[in-house]
Amino acid sequence: MEPPILEKVMADRHTDLPLHPSENRQNLRKMTAIMYSVKDEEVDWLVYCALAGGDLLSRDELSSRTGLDSSLMEPSLDRLSKAHLVERSGGSVRILALPEIMMRYHLASSEDLPYYLEDNVIRLRKRQGST
Repeated sequence: MEPPILEKVMADRHTDLPLHPSENRQNLRKMTAIMYSVKDEEVDWLVYCALAGGDLLSRDELSSRTGLDSSLMEPSLDRLSKAHLVERSGGSVRILALPEIMMRYHLASSEDLPYYLEDNVIRLRKRQGST
């Protein structure tokens, strides 16, 4: 089985660390310190790449693929969801296709449209004066 993506990234950045940090408690502490010093954008990219296969993944599967715990993964999923790049439903997450990204962004950023997106449903806006 391939090691989680985060371990690959960290191993590339810090060649003195083993690919599997659980082998040594001291290296595990080093790896944890490095993980928490990673920029939000790097964590987001890591999560996005892990989802790039297009599969609907549970949070546990995503955590296993990336090597991230929920304290790093949940804020990343929040940012990716707010940017209309991923969709969260229940305990699962999936990457959005480009047409979905464009449509969601367009619907979210245009107040003058006669429709809007709410809970993954396109709804018609009520016009002033109509009941």
